[in-house]
Amino acid sequence: MKLSLWTWLACHVASTFALSPRHPARNLKTRATAASNHTAYYFDQAIDHFPQSSRYARHSNGKFKQRYFVETSYYKAGGPVFLYLAGEGPIDGDTHLDRTDTTARPPIQIHPTDELFFTTEQVIADFDVFARKVTLPGLTDINAPSMPWILYGGSYPGALSAFTKKTAIHGQLEYPQWYDPISSSTEDCVASINDIVDNMDYLVKSNNTAAIQQLKELFGLGALKDIQINWDPTRGHIDFFDFCRNVTDGNAPANNTEADSALAANTKGQVWKNLGNYAAYIKRVVLPLCPSGDYNSGECFGTQDTAHWANTTSNYVRSYLYTTCTEFGAYQSAQPYGKKSLISRVIDAEYTQEWCNKAFPAGQYNSIPATPDLDIWNAYGDFNFTAENLLFVDGTADPWKDLCYHSDLAPQRYWSDAYPQHLINGAGHVWDLRTLVGM
Repeated sequence: MKLSLWTWLACHVASTFALSPRHPARNLKTRATAASNHTAYYFDQAIDHFPQSSRYARHSNGKFKQRYFVETSYYKAGGPVFLYLAGEGPIDGDTHLDRTDTTARPPIQIHPTDELFFTTEQVIADFDVFARKVTLPGLTDINAPSMPWILYGGSYPGALSAFTKKTAIHGQLEYPQWYDPISSSTEDCVASINDIVDNMDYLVKSNNTAAIQQLKELFGLGALKDIQINWDPTRGHIDFFDFCRNVTDGNAPANNTEADSALAANTKGQVWKNLGNYAAYIKRVVLPLCPSGDYNSGECFGTQDTAHWANTTSNYVRSYLYTTCTEFGAYQSAQPYGKKSLISRVIDAEYTQEWCNKAFPAGQYNSIPATPDLDIWNAYGDFNFTAENLLFVDGTADPWKDLCYHSDLAPQRYWSDAYPQHLINGAGHVWDLRTLVGM
């Protein structure tokens, strides 16, 4: 499907993390009114675009209401339509000029049987039908293919934009490279965390349950049942540099430094440098994020809590998880033994797959695969294909870079007028989709 003269892509999903201190004086804002201040319109979208495909055997001739917003303040007749894809998240907080915003399909309902239709190819077909058939208020002769439509988005929506051209975004089961940007920063801090994680994993491999319990108590998490808690400084708190300043504090109180030796007897006499500082930070900053004190709950640190994953409330986290579990993968696992890791190696593909199995038990017509079907995702192009009039923008500090066009695993990329691309040095996730006030 070719909807546009240009498809603009900034790759690929989840939280933004900056590898430089924040500058409060530079207030980043969007340049226009938020989408929530615009009228919401609804397009009757088909649930099933592939009635002949055995993949969707059950089939449906029903419709769902696809929400969209329209901004025409700067539009001139005859100009192209910019279609901004909100992807898995709600569209309300995003603002872009001269465009139509649309939200990708939600899970049609909440049961795995109904999520049969929540696939990448159905979402791409949504965009095609939308561009050809939607009515935009006050405008005529606006539909594709007679009028150019330019799709753009960042992160997962960026991938969807690219897939309309069948081009390069890569899926793989485990993705330890997620942590590479952090591993390249603040050398003393990262080295301390790497060594602490190595010692943690030594306790796990040796099945030293007493020492593991002592370690949990040192962090104030003695009651936590699951040792596979995945809190790390890149995900659980916005200020990584504050975290590192605390971990490497050379003037820490004596009770912190004394804790560095608390488990040395279990690691052949090796002192756990900065363990006390690390534990003190977790107790001071992270534990208060769980005001109930029920650390085993899904709302806090119980990452394998069955009740949490079985909650079928329809939201963007669940939508994205379903795509992860069925097609995309990229489980943010630890580095294997032999490489330094910022998180424990108990965080692996099997650990993340448990989320999928608990969240999406088999339904009457649908069940998730044992592991994500990466062939479906990579069939759109993987690393080896591109397309004309498709702009790729990535950042060197984006944790998702190595699944994207500028991946270190991909061939060398070169700019040309027909195949434009840009790698922004030092940029994080989808930085190019935000502007400064007054620009």
